[in-house]
Amino acid sequence: MHSGSSVVRRGTVVAAALAGVALFAAGCSSSSKSSTGTTPTSGSTGAAPTGASSVGGAAATKSPIKIGFITSLTGAASSTFSTSAVGAKAYFNSVNEKGGYDGHPIQLVTEDDTSSAAGAASATKLLISQNVFAIISDSSYFFGGYRFAQQAGIPVVGSGFDGPEWGQKPNTNMFSFSGGMDPNHSEIAAGIGAATLFKALGVKNVGGLAYGISPSSTSSVKDMKTALTDDGVKMGYENLSVNFGTTDVGAPILAMKNGGVDMAVCSCVQSTVLSLVSGLKQAGSDAKSLSFASADSTLFSDPNAAAAAQGVYYSSIIPPLDVNNPASTTFENDFKAVDSTYQMGTYPTFGATDAYISAALVMKGLQAAGGEPSHQSFISSLTNVTGWNADGLLPSAVSFNHFGTSEKQYCSFYVHVQGKQFVAVNGGKPYCAAVPSNLS
Repeated sequence: MHSGSSVVRRGTVVAAALAGVALFAAGCSSSSKSSTGTTPTSGSTGAAPTGASSVGGAAATKSPIKIGFITSLTGAASSTFSTSAVGAKAYFNSVNEKGGYDGHPIQLVTEDDTSSAAGAASATKLLISQNVFAIISDSSYFFGGYRFAQQAGIPVVGSGFDGPEWGQKPNTNMFSFSGGMDPNHSEIAAGIGAATLFKALGVKNVGGLAYGISPSSTSSVKDMKTALTDDGVKMGYENLSVNFGTTDVGAPILAMKNGGVDMAVCSCVQSTVLSLVSGLKQAGSDAKSLSFASADSTLFSDPNAAAAAQGVYYSSIIPPLDVNNPASTTFENDFKAVDSTYQMGTYPTFGATDAYISAALVMKGLQAAGGEPSHQSFISSLTNVTGWNADGLLPSAVSFNHFGTSEKQYCSFYVHVQGKQFVAVNGGKPYCAAVPSNLS
């Protein structure tokens, strides 16, 4: 996200959340109800990935491997996630064109969480009943369903933005593509990235807004404060009780202006972000603004939104597209292959980008398990993987062999709005920093 109610962007993905950007990109999600078995019937060499896959060279004609996908097709969060399955489809399409996993095509099975915890629980149980091999969570509400996957022993991958359960035992079947997670500071990566950016920009006084209803949103601002304190930057205003999706931010705007805030941060959906930014400008504040929402080019489809967002900083899950990073080029080509409306050089929604990288982690788990992967061999093998960077998309490599604790450092990409495009900050290079010494 985007920032909504669940922060997603740890490290590179900060606040992606409950209901991210109010505009959404065209795409397509896939759904299947077949009852094909979940365990591949033949082996794989487990070789390292090349491009979007490291798979067998034969045609993908064997029985499919079903991968469940949970997201918000309807409800409050659908503005960011209704088309997110296109990201997983883009990655798996590339895999299948290269022969699938040792000749087994990857089949995506999508279920709607209806933007609710109860819906996420129902979606998880439906996928389990369909014998999926693994589940990709691209949901701000998966905290309502994760227990069922854990009890069934089914691997779960995603960016882990819905809550701290990704780093809590007994959920060792869950793997965030941000690497290890400290459940007490589940959004510390977002905070570290923001603090490092602020240091480079010379920021001295930060104001932060978060949605009171969202633990992930509030955690992102709290963890940012932790990182700022370590860097000696003041947090002059903090509001962790903003109503979800609100555009009534007059009081915070006045407080930030009077408090001399020179950087306003919102772990919110786009509507709240742009209301804050516009309000600060109208109030005569020259404060810069950072949205924990990830870059999403659908922003520019609304002239008013684009105008309001001028100069705003956004995180970017992937290497900025204007620097022609090879991994990002592959990412774009894969999207174009499954969505003819996709325009090269534009950022898909957070949900779609999150889904693409999550799909890459599914393939890494299959490759690590090798042979004829089972749920348990996938989990145990992926637990031993270190130095994974999502085929070059992540700003820094992560490891999965330290469940319940954070990475030693986190890196984040940033862009800012100029006209009708996102322009790379720092030449497209990520900002990196070690986990703060005051983390406890």
